[in-house]
Amino acid sequence: MAIINPTEDLGHVYTEAEFAFFALEQAIKDKSNGVKSTGGTLYAASKITADRAVWKFREDHKPAFSISSIVGFAHLTTPNSVCIFRKLTKFI
Repeated sequence: MAIINPTEDLGHVYTEAEFAFFALEQAIKDKSNGVKSTGGTLYAASKITADRAVWKFREDHKPAFSISSIVGFAHLTTPNSVCIFRKLTKFI
């Protein structure tokens, strides 16, 4: 969820440089407009926020341990699941 962007083509290949910024931006926009965000939007926004916090911690504190993020949604689903995700989040 922290990487999936439902506005991308179904064949898009994601890299470690991409995050689902659209979800965080949408949640912030919804809040400022007094609109209730969908559960999918809030979940994706929370994932990117958590990932950002972990990577900032790593950069600031340089811990003696490794940090890994798992993008399970992208690995465990089919292109059809992304279509379902798009419907649930109502972005497309």
